[in-house]
Amino acid sequence: MNEYDHTYLRIMLREARQARKFLQGRSYTDLHTDDLLSHAVVHAIKIIDVTGTKVSIKMRSQHPQIDWGNRIDQEYDKIDLDIVWEVVNCNLPKLIVELERILLPE
Repeated sequence: MNEYDHTYLRIMLREARQARKFLQGRSYTDLHTDDLLSHAVVHAIKIIDVTGTKVSIKMRSQHPQIDWGNRIDQEYDKIDLDIVWEVVNCNLPKLIVELERILLPE
């Protein structure tokens, strides 16, 4: 793995863990009513999405089980918090496992 991919994967892992941490012990309603919370979670997911696009084609092709695409709508004024909730609770746990597996041999 090249140095850039290593850095990008570590960033993605850090942000995925952070988004999960932000919602730990919080409810669906909290995400919809707490602007600071929703902003922080959306920001973490956007960092994951942007960083994922920087991972090399070689690395992405070696790990097709990872969704390297956009997880949320990129129109900043039209973020669907239902999708955000699903991403954090369904998609990110799987992403964390896969990224840890890739980075484990460090």
